[in-house]
Amino acid sequence: MKEVLGAIWEGLKTVARAWGRVVNTVLLSIVYFTLFGITALIAMVAGKDLLDMRPCPTAPSVWHQWERREADLEDCLRQS
Repeated sequence: MKEVLGAIWEGLKTVARAWGRVVNTVLLSIVYFTLFGITALIAMVAGKDLLDMRPCPTAPSVWHQWERREADLEDCLRQS
């Protein structure tokens, strides 16, 4: 009797692990697409370009000029 219950228990644990993976994937996908979707919609409505990807119509080029400066010890210690 103990062996039969042990086998049933192991089978239930296997099913529970598989079901947990499915539920975990579905829930995380819903949360991910909901959060990023809402953020994208808010940014679109507000007219914001959060990644700075849109070209400026008045600029002669899409290249961004970056300020080049020498890194010192303080910059190396504060990597933000």
